[in-house]
Amino acid sequence: MSGDEDRKQYGVFQGRLGMLVTACATIAIIPGSILAALFGRPWVFQIEAIICFFAAVVVLKYVQDFEEVKEGREARPSMRAYIGILKSGVSFLTTDRLVKWLIVGGMLLLSTMIVWSNFIIFPLFYAYMLTDVAVASFRTLLRLPSIATEERSGVWSQKYEPRKWIPRFRLLQTCGFVFYLIFAALVFLFPPLIGGTIVELYFPGTDIIVLAFPIESMVPVLFMFVIFVVSGLIYSFASIPTQRVLLDVIPNEIRNSVYSLIPTIAMLFAIPQILIVGPTIQYVGFIPALVFLAIIAGIGAWMIGKGLVTAAKNPDKPGHILDEH
Repeated sequence: MSGDEDRKQYGVFQGRLGMLVTACATIAIIPGSILAALFGRPWVFQIEAIICFFAAVVVLKYVQDFEEVKEGREARPSMRAYIGILKSGVSFLTTDRLVKWLIVGGMLLLSTMIVWSNFIIFPLFYAYMLTDVAVASFRTLLRLPSIATEERSGVWSQKYEPRKWIPRFRLLQTCGFVFYLIFAALVFLFPPLIGGTIVELYFPGTDIIVLAFPIESMVPVLFMFVIFVVSGLIYSFASIPTQRVLLDVIPNEIRNSVYSLIPTIAMLFAIPQILIVGPTIQYVGFIPALVFLAIIAGIGAWMIGKGLVTAAKNPDKPGHILDEH
């Protein structure tokens, strides 16, 4: 957009978008958990399906391109043209030094996030909080500060020069090198519970439990809360400038092609990690698995830093953001 040559307003918009997503998810958790307790999970899934259907209809009807975009749109390309676009995206990813290191390093980080979210986070939560209600309560409380930090991150991130700060933030972010090591230290210092005394808080006038926590887990759970909030803010500080850089350096005609490769690459990187982390957790424990993920995440952050340094020394198409520094 004209008037946003340094992509700072784009970054602010991304922060506010993240705030809306987090707010909607937080609002949905509380009534969803109560309805699931009253009527059962299948009933809630059916209600969600109906809501999603009507939401899709509204989006199809009202979310439209700008008029100038419609006017400039050409006829739908042939399948051969789409294949050509895909090839161009792959070629660009392998030849552009900045994009190659930036995306591959980012996908290494994302691959560890896939392993973390599927194999570690919920077993770790249940190891300390024991019950469904305790885990749901913690996740709800965890999202509340994120609503504010997501929006502010788009504003605050304008102060940080991308080439210097993106690699540092990637080391510290959620599912980053330091994040995994801190959780490994937490598990070492505060081993998971075998049993505990559950304190329950009921919804007024009902027997519906809205908050439940083992007293013995208060200290490690409090540490978890702080780690997630701080690392989540740093994650936004890293991802928003990264999106600004990618918006600047990837040509519009192959943008979707390059972006569509991202989940594919991340999943390919995650598969061997899954084969290692799964048995490691089962037979050895959380700590070696977390250290392993920290090493992979550290390599990813190093690759991102290398890409930004390479672009500075040998600029191909660094774009406005990197040109300024």
